[in-house]
Amino acid sequence: MARLLFLFFVACAHSPPALEPAPCRVIPGLPGPEDLVYIARDRRWLGSFAERRPGQLAPSGIFSLRGDQVTSLPIRAAAEWLPVSVHGIDWLESTGHLFAVDHVNPRTHRILRMVLEGDVLRVDAGMTSPLLSSANDVVAVAADEFYVTVDLGSSGTLGRLWEALTARPWGGVVHYRKGRWRWVATEIAFANGIELSADGRHLFVAAYQGGEIIRYARDRQTGDLSQRTVYARIPGHPDNLTWSRDSEALVVASHDSLWDLFWHLRDPANHASGGVYRVRGPGQVEPVFWDDGRRLDAPSVALEAPGDLLLGQVFDGELLRCTQPAAD
Repeated sequence: MARLLFLFFVACAHSPPALEPAPCRVIPGLPGPEDLVYIARDRRWLGSFAERRPGQLAPSGIFSLRGDQVTSLPIRAAAEWLPVSVHGIDWLESTGHLFAVDHVNPRTHRILRMVLEGDVLRVDAGMTSPLLSSANDVVAVAADEFYVTVDLGSSGTLGRLWEALTARPWGGVVHYRKGRWRWVATEIAFANGIELSADGRHLFVAAYQGGEIIRYARDRQTGDLSQRTVYARIPGHPDNLTWSRDSEALVVASHDSLWDLFWHLRDPANHASGGVYRVRGPGQVEPVFWDDGRRLDAPSVALEAPGDLLLGQVFDGELLRCTQPAAD
């Protein structure tokens, strides 16, 4: 919880986009459905959930969504990997693995690799490193290779507080391959969502405090990143990244105001507005959804699937399912 509070010291708001309200329906679910993936073979979504409000019981795990039915999936693992506190997730279609950032140890986070067996998840590997002091999201390349965003680069409460107060770009990206961990990108203001292009040649990172999406050229042989550029500037504070159905555009959920997010954390009756944006190329940002919080507060992820746009959020227990085309 403390890592969330660091964000609210450097908050600002912006004008909402002019959009017609999309036809949507609320799906009751589990608290804090923060990240989503779509399993095409099963025609269902998986999502991470966690109770992030202080003073509440703190359940966390992975849920499945079929139709409008949300079900928490059992996680089978050796005792050393339980319990879990799940944040960012990624689905690797080629191997059938779900990768998850696990926050159960507040000092050193870890990455869990899981196999989906029917309606049960089995942890078949867990990986950790001192570099994962504040892991946020993960994108998988192969069963033994992935990238992780580290949002706050400082160690200790005072260091992280100073980093947040001054909006220092001390976050970055860590690369893992076959047991080796290393930094491959630094100087990012709260590195958040992360995605890899379909051809593996580019990596994209949402700079939450910087209000931008950063693109890197990626060496597919070594995993090295280079040629950092600002791919797009996003209104507000960009959170998780996903790909559109046609894999041609990034889709990003963004929070309008971190102060509103803070007050929503304190009291669910306080709304926190946010939007969803599609990025089809450098600087080509188009709004596709916006809400003042009455239908969905604090949108953290938006994922396109056939006929639907599914939105998750940071704190409350609902998903929002909207019917709209993936592209104009």
